[in-house]
Amino acid sequence: MGGNCSNCIQCQKDKTESNIEVKVTKKSDSQRAQSQSQQSCHSLIDGNDVKQINCATKEQNNKKFSEFSVNQEIERMKVNFNDKAIVIQKIWKGHKVRQSYKEMKKKFYQFDKGNDKQEQNTLINQNLEVILVFVKLQANNVSIGQQREKRPLFVFKSGATYEGEWLGNKRDGKGVQIWIDRARYDGEWIDNKACGYGSFYHIDGDSYVGEWADNRGNGYGIYKQSNGTVYQGYWKNDQQHGKGEEKWPDLSIYKGDYFEGKKQGKGKYIWPDGSYYEGDWFDHKMNGYGECNWFDGRIYKGEWFNNKMHGKGIYQWPDGRQYVGQWHYGKLHGKGKYILSDGLIKFGIWDQGRRLRWTDE
Repeated sequence: MGGNCSNCIQCQKDKTESNIEVKVTKKSDSQRAQSQSQQSCHSLIDGNDVKQINCATKEQNNKKFSEFSVNQEIERMKVNFNDKAIVIQKIWKGHKVRQSYKEMKKKFYQFDKGNDKQEQNTLINQNLEVILVFVKLQANNVSIGQQREKRPLFVFKSGATYEGEWLGNKRDGKGVQIWIDRARYDGEWIDNKACGYGSFYHIDGDSYVGEWADNRGNGYGIYKQSNGTVYQGYWKNDQQHGKGEEKWPDLSIYKGDYFEGKKQGKGKYIWPDGSYYEGDWFDHKMNGYGECNWFDGRIYKGEWFNNKMHGKGIYQWPDGRQYVGQWHYGKLHGKGKYILSDGLIKFGIWDQGRRLRWTDE
């Protein structure tokens, strides 16, 4: 303490605690669905950078009037028939839309049956746009007098093949298409597009099984990479978007929000050794407020920027010591309060992880 600081606990630990950082290194495996699936591995602190009529005679007049009346009645019948046909068609389309909406909604609810209704409703609202695209395509494609039919194997000029249901000259219903590179889609089609529920298998071993709209992964789906990485959650236009969970071969796990293919929003990342970060994410990185708990008992609660402790925060060691104060890119920097294990409080100023001096307060 004071001038004789060589004997105090703080000075004995200055060297080992001068660099306190968290580093998350990402490694990405390309996904055909154009979403980023990354694995994060951590280096813990202590010196290292830690997703649509004229009349003539009376007799002639009576005759013509009679004929006109009949013609009018016929025309009215035609109009009524056409109107009724349109009404019937609208009712039928409406029925199909409601039926499709209920089916899609049911599938969305099945994702997180353990969550409360408020969170389930949030998930449904997040994907309402996807549902509307799906039912709109389906409704516009239903027409009176035209029915789906299953046809023999069809070979396209490109060499790709399709076997399944058609509506007129369009793939519509359930069918399987195989490309010349052996990529394969097996599922539902609407208006020549993958739409509904289906499975896509890439030639490199990756696969996507889930909801589709407009030839893209939209809704809930599971993407498995050949290296063992698995993402299950929501998609929008082939990108991870909404709630999801991603697991890597080394047993790392991320569960939380995605936005346009990136970890963004609230989420929890768990490392293989049990250490975890829970808090705000932006652009695949820890940004905002969050809490990090290490396997050996160390804890940091505070602000983050680009995977580093940055701003105001509290760092606690397993023996009870704490640092409360400013951080700069993973290092103690600025004014801070140091609390010893015995409760003694000391104030000081740090620069890039090194204490410059103690202060009165």
